[in-house]
Amino acid sequence: VIMLNDERIVQLRNIGFEFSTTPHRTRQERRTVPDVDWSMRIQQMEAFLSEMGHLRVDPNYYMYSNLGGWAVQMSQLHRSWQEGREYIPPEMVEKFNQLNAMGFGFDVFLTRRGEQSWEDSFGLLLQYRQETGSCRVSHHYKADFQ
Repeated sequence: VIMLNDERIVQLRNIGFEFSTTPHRTRQERRTVPDVDWSMRIQQMEAFLSEMGHLRVDPNYYMYSNLGGWAVQMSQLHRSWQEGREYIPPEMVEKFNQLNAMGFGFDVFLTRRGEQSWEDSFGLLLQYRQETGSCRVSHHYKADFQ
């Protein structure tokens, strides 16, 4: 678990990081994925693609009825199907094909606390700052963790 201690707070402030006072959504709010009609989800994916230029949806992207949570669900279901752990009816396979044709990679998974070290996370922030000149990372930004 990455914890912010005094030393880490100083490191962040030294590079110009500003701490937000905006309240965060609760864990339950982040997990809730409303039941949305498939055609509406496709429209949301198209809107996301139009806005962002890609379909690498951040798992925490909550706009469009928690599109990030839905993308995680689709990725998990697709993986289970690919690995032969779950039967998927032909209609769902067609939906997977539709998402694939749009450019969705079925690679959106939650990162659990502690899976990435403080040093790795701080290094990514430094890299972002070097590229953009700012520590204000947009919630739309998706880092390449590979």
